[in-house]
Amino acid sequence: TISQIDKNIYQSKTIVTELGTRYVVVLFKRLLNNQIEFSQTYIQSLISSKHYKLMNSLFVLLENYDYIKKLDENNSWKFIQDINTINEYTNNLLLMKILHEFPHLNCFTYILSSCGTKLFEILTDQLEPLQILFCSENEKYLQELYSLISKTLTKLIFTSLCSCFKINIKHNNSNKNILRILEIGAGTGGSTIFILNILLDFANSTQTIIEYTFTDVSVAFFTKAQQRFAKLLEEKSQNNYLIIKYETFDIDQNSLHQQNMFSESYDIIFAANVIHVATNIVDSVSSLRQLLVP
Repeated sequence: TISQIDKNIYQSKTIVTELGTRYVVVLFKRLLNNQIEFSQTYIQSLISSKHYKLMNSLFVLLENYDYIKKLDENNSWKFIQDINTINEYTNNLLLMKILHEFPHLNCFTYILSSCGTKLFEILTDQLEPLQILFCSENEKYLQELYSLISKTLTKLIFTSLCSCFKINIKHNNSNKNILRILEIGAGTGGSTIFILNILLDFANSTQTIIEYTFTDVSVAFFTKAQQRFAKLLEEKSQNNYLIIKYETFDIDQNSLHQQNMFSESYDIIFAANVIHVATNIVDSVSSLRQLLVP
């Protein structure tokens, strides 16, 4: 159940955070060639400038967990814990322990490991973060992670929305109900499948026509998504209440009309783990707001 998943996530938080922090320690050890005293300026000279903000966050992380201490106002720092035992081997032992104790979170743990072990290569511009995150080895785990998120947050959101819609329909006593939904950056539909399941129950019980626009920047994902949805639609789609349209859409493109998107066209816009990658988040959110019915 959702409560069990939440409980397990809470129980694993400390040890998973420890693993992530240890990956950062190994990053510093590699950059510093095992020096224990260093300056923040020196660290920045060793990495790509586009990762300065991330590095600042890593300093905060290590300081909060008492790995490093600031020595003076000149941004000089020192490791205050013994870091000799923190290395690739001991990190792998901790990884194996987490995988054994919290198998339900394996998708997240594997992704954390694949990115954490490559922090040095990422910050020194030898590898692109997305190249690691979306590599073929991680495809399965990403889908499982999207599903885990959908089982909790997404499922709760759409269940609540449908409950509200049912109340409105009953109050308005309307026989012609149409709900238009736009999903941004839907990928292969890992989150969508849970949404469609809820929407199909809602549509069948209220005779509401749902026009669901499934979008991504590329058509490459659409075939997999259609295959993923086929069985569910065959089992639960009655009288064609749910209509899915597949469209390409890029939130970084300024022109909505050129992408066949028009103002005040959708009742709901949904995006899971998407908006944060926009080049300009404010502009992208502003554009999406234009698409919502007032």
